Amino acid sequence: MLWTALGLLIATVVSIEEAVTGEKPRTVKVLVTLLAVAGLVVGTASTVSENNDKKSAEQTAEGLKSRLDTQKLACYYFTIYLVVST
Repeated sequence: MLWTALGLLIATVVSIEEAVTGEKPRTVKVLVTLLAVAGLVVGTASTVSENNDKKSAEQTAEGLKSRLDTQKLACYYFTIYLVVST
């Protein structure tokens, strides 16, 4: 996440710097600057959302693994019970 945010920030700074120092009309400079900032905001929000989704998926996987381990243990004990009772 850090590297993605850093990449977005660098791209935004370069875009704004080019817009400000370029030989374009003022309205074009403002528009390019606003679009660069909007891109940074959208990219950052997407990165944060992806990071949250990853954490949620990891927690779900851990819960499922725990349930599977419990079921394996129950099957093991049931198998031992069947062997001993026959």
